[in-house]
Amino acid sequence: MVAIVALIPATVSADPLRPSIRQQIDLGQAAAKEVQKEYKVLPESDPRVREVRRLGAQIVAQIPERERKDRPFVYSFDVIESKDLNAFALPGGPIYIYTGLLDQLKTEDAVIGILAHEVVHIRNQHWASAYADNTKRRLGIALILGAVNAGDIAFDVAGLADDLAFTLPYSRRHETEADRVGYDMICLLYTSDAA
Repeated sequence: MVAIVALIPATVSADPLRPSIRQQIDLGQAAAKEVQKEYKVLPESDPRVREVRRLGAQIVAQIPERERKDRPFVYSFDVIESKDLNAFALPGGPIYIYTGLLDQLKTEDAVIGILAHEVVHIRNQHWASAYADNTKRRLGIALILGAVNAGDIAFDVAGLADDLAFTLPYSRRHETEADRVGYDMICLLYTSDAA
């Protein structure tokens, strides 16, 4: 399987194991429905939701028009009633921020910073990249362990080692990129407001 994937020409796709834009959007919309069932998502009439959506729209407006056409993610911004200090982005566009975090953020700028960070995770397709990389590593591990007739325990240990050695550091790299590019988006936002 890995050999077949390696032989696919680069012109077909930059990464054949990476979910497409459409797949990311569909997955994100399906996951958003589950979030609506599992969490107390505030109604759109709530002033906090209206404010988060207003700020989110300003951030999305900083994405170049050509990019928005090429990658038509369906950005949405919602608020979850919870004391947790958290925000997260789903593939394809849905973004959630918890009231616990909103309560701690004292300025509009701080909220914009969090939302821009989450938008970058979607723009740069961090979930899709992590999914593709994880799939390739797992295929490689399975082929190697299968070739040496390793047992189930070896597969479990290899999976854990993969998570610790690759998945966690990769997440940190994405977090750093989201901070850096999110900051750049915020600078654009304030520059365009001043003009």
